[in-house]
Amino acid sequence: MNNEMYIFVASNNPKSVNLYVNIVSHAVNYLNVDKLHFIKITNCESLNDAGVSDFINEAVNERIIQNNRTNPETYKKVYDVFTNNKKVVPWDYLLIKQHLKELKKNSVNPCFDLSSLPKRICLDFFTQLIFEGLDNIFIFEIKDTAKFNRPYHELLPTDYDVIKILNESVFMYTLEKYTKKQNRDKMAIVFCSLMVSAILIYIFPPTDLSFVNVSMIFLTLLSGLIPLLELAGFINLSKLWKK
Repeated sequence: MNNEMYIFVASNNPKSVNLYVNIVSHAVNYLNVDKLHFIKITNCESLNDAGVSDFINEAVNERIIQNNRTNPETYKKVYDVFTNNKKVVPWDYLLIKQHLKELKKNSVNPCFDLSSLPKRICLDFFTQLIFEGLDNIFIFEIKDTAKFNRPYHELLPTDYDVIKILNESVFMYTLEKYTKKQNRDKMAIVFCSLMVSAILIYIFPPTDLSFVNVSMIFLTLLSGLIPLLELAGFINLSKLWKK
């Protein structure tokens, strides 16, 4: 089975070359990745996509060639994968959902690296990935900032972490708290809407209590009550639907 990694490219700064080389080196050597997709984000004000393709195809490629010459035991497989199974793919930031849905159809459990993304963009992409059921999400992190620009073969295992985000208890706690806050906000909105509907029906009751009018009132109140019960945790519509 081919293991694919999608690496989001947020910077074409020459100082970032080793970051991408390190990400690729670890992915190929320890995650058995044999296909690389460098994702160039377009149509995003926070990211500059100019020159990203040249940066990957030239600067990163040149660094991998240099490293392979001096340390073939570490970079031989990295060089082969990068040379033969690497693509730079543009993704429109406004169409991320469509890109991920298409990817999910054609790939089996791919890996994703968010290391270079700014925090806000990183959180946005992470949320989209989780929503689509794509959970192999990694961040390559140098522990000692003094070694940030060191090449992979000069780093010790204690110098860096490759974090699978969903395995991080602190991150999951933060995400859970954030999700609960969102649910509370939604619950308040739905509850207010339900109360307004009830008040309006009380103030302006229908003069004709026919079956149609009563049914409409019932469905109006039910349409507010069901999401309220789901947000409160009393029912789970997705599980009911699956059954």
